[in-house]
Amino acid sequence: WLSAGASWRVVLYVLSAVVLAAFLICALVFAREGVKLPGSTAPRERITKQGLDAFVRQKGNLMVVLCAVLYCAHLACLYLWVNRIIGVGFGNPGFGAAALSLFWVGTVISRLLVPLAGVSTVRYMRYGMLLTTAVLAASVVIGNAIAVCVAAALSGLISGAAIPMILSEMGRRNPQRSMLAITSVLLTTALSAMICAPLIGFIVGKTSLLSAMAVSAVFALGAALCAFGIREAS
Repeated sequence: WLSAGASWRVVLYVLSAVVLAAFLICALVFAREGVKLPGSTAPRERITKQGLDAFVRQKGNLMVVLCAVLYCAHLACLYLWVNRIIGVGFGNPGFGAAALSLFWVGTVISRLLVPLAGVSTVRYMRYGMLLTTAVLAASVVIGNAIAVCVAAALSGLISGAAIPMILSEMGRRNPQRSMLAITSVLLTTALSAMICAPLIGFIVGKTSLLSAMAVSAVFALGAALCAFGIREAS
């Protein structure tokens, strides 16, 4: 809606203002409340070579990281391409924007409700990603705008809580190295998204726009299979 009534420069100005406002709010909150936060006076954790070696050797850590990497690859395929698939591939730009919005609405709902359900991260990733794979595969088989839109919304609703759940799991598995554990997930998932974006662009350029949904399903299946290789922490 905003881009339809203004130039891209105006859109970027608006987005910059939103980011700046978020930064200022966070800075103000931490400046006023930082000394009152639990653990704020505790010694800061240092990432060392010995700690990194111990982290890598600890059973399950690398599989959890790989699961997060594949999930983020699936995520990048979906949110980068769903709007273009519907808007360009099926000729309905407004519907494409709605699909992307529904994906994020589903993700927010998932992140609110899944932690309250009490399901373990490993089980959530196993069966949530399998169900997400099935939904995405169905949208590819059906091959129309409504199917892709519904698949985007359901994907967010089913597996949108994956990253918060994985971060929680890594902190629980590594209570003495929580900063290293969480940093490893955030860094590798960022690299995954950076690599995945041009890779999917190349695949789409050689095939079709809808193939992005198929590749997203493949990554989701990979995340599920990795989760089946993880033993639940006691």
